[in-house]
Amino acid sequence: QHEQGMTTEDWLILAITHLESTNEVIDDYQGKGKIARNFGQYFPVSGCVPSAGWGRGYRRAGLGGGEADGRDDDVGARSAVRV
Repeated sequence: QHEQGMTTEDWLILAITHLESTNEVIDDYQGKGKIARNFGQYFPVSGCVPSAGWGRGYRRAGLGGGEADGRDDDVGARSAVRV
């Protein structure tokens, strides 16, 4: 109940907090994880939803986007509950 998709800003806060507390990255799609589709935002003109993940090759977070109804084996979604 009251669950909603994360925004890019939510994902960045989660990624930084998790990295600082565990020294591990989240959503490492080239290792253990998937790219996170952030369904808390939607851009109707393009039909895209932002996505985020960790890129090992570049050793940094990558932000992008994809079609809201697109499917891919290395893409998942995170949800959040506002308190």
